[in-house]
Amino acid sequence: MTGSRVLRCQVIVNPSFCVRPARNSVSSDFAEQMVGDHSQANEKLKPLAYEKSIEMPKQLNNDDQQVLDRLEKLKGADFDKAYMTQTVADHEKDIAAFENEISAGSEPDVKAFAEILPKLTHHLEMSREIEAKH
Repeated sequence: MTGSRVLRCQVIVNPSFCVRPARNSVSSDFAEQMVGDHSQANEKLKPLAYEKSIEMPKQLNNDDQQVLDRLEKLKGADFDKAYMTQTVADHEKDIAAFENEISAGSEPDVKAFAEILPKLTHHLEMSREIEAKH
């Protein structure tokens, strides 16, 4: 994996769309935390991407857009379950990419950004706990 892949792992769409349709406060609180954490990570990511001449995606790829479209149609408990299931899958994929960058990456500054891995791991643990309750 290249550093470019790690730089592109961050969410393009702000997860704030997940706060409102959530049925219970646990999913809503989790979504709000994702908004804050991902916004913070994106602020750190922007200058690094600029330095590497990597254009930050401005829209979702087709697969991610399909996921978003599906989630936007759901409400209440159906939304909560689908959102948490998707969040688990996304964090598992991102963690694998970040672990690979940390162990095999050749760009020190990108490897340093990938050190947000503990936060991603924490998100995954929280996602699994909430998903298990649905």
